Amino acid sequence: TPEFRQAVAAYTENRLEEAQTAFEQLARHFPDHPAVLNNLAVVAAKRGDTEAAVQLLKRVMASDETIHAGYRNLSAIYAHLASLSYREALSLEPADPEPLQLQLIEDPQQPQPEPASAALAASQAKEINDPLVRDPKSPVLSDRDVAAAVQRWAQAWSDQDLAAYFASYVADYRPPGGSHRDWKKQRTRRVTAPRRIEVKVFDLRMQTQEKNEIQVTFRQNYRSNLLSSSVIKRLRMRKIGDEWKITLERVL
Repeated sequence: TPEFRQAVAAYTENRLEEAQTAFEQLARHFPDHPAVLNNLAVVAAKRGDTEAAVQLLKRVMASDETIHAGYRNLSAIYAHLASLSYREALSLEPADPEPLQLQLIEDPQQPQPEPASAALAASQAKEINDPLVRDPKSPVLSDRDVAAAVQRWAQAWSDQDLAAYFASYVADYRPPGGSHRDWKKQRTRRVTAPRRIEVKVFDLRMQTQEKNEIQVTFRQNYRSNLLSSSVIKRLRMRKIGDEWKITLERVL
């Protein structure tokens, strides 16, 4: 309808208040129309109201399970919220979260594309993982001792074994802008609070930095009874004696 197209135009021109008003008027006339609900959710998320967006997208799913944009948008919001919760849970250095990229339905008469195939998903995952080693001229190592140290760290975290977990870091470890005492107190609380934790690491990429120092980048899957997330993580590690210790930890 002309009203629907006008609402879409307002959104694409970043006139969010006008777009929201227009879609709300359409929703009053068509209260269960999935395209209208989806687009209202997109506008709400754009304006920072993710809770309203989630509720609207749940109504999309209840009204029409064939609206694939609704599934993708709801998944994107959940992933975004999980990423924010993950950073907060680990008390990592501040970082601007990636902006939500949701799909607006521009023509409710057109069929929505099916979700990405497994091949496309694999291609997208490759695009995410490939740039992890920034300088192609730097040697990329495959050091079993480093990989074993990372796996021990992940296992200690999974086992909620504080002694082994803290032993994976240098003795005076402190996050950027923080103190060792506060970090250790906070990590003790975060590691022991869940009833269960599972941490898995994949696709380790190693890059030499300085003598006896190496940078390891990998995909980390974290799951507990409180939170699930999948992030790209980077550890900077130093060889102290015969062991590799973490000197810096951050999520990319």
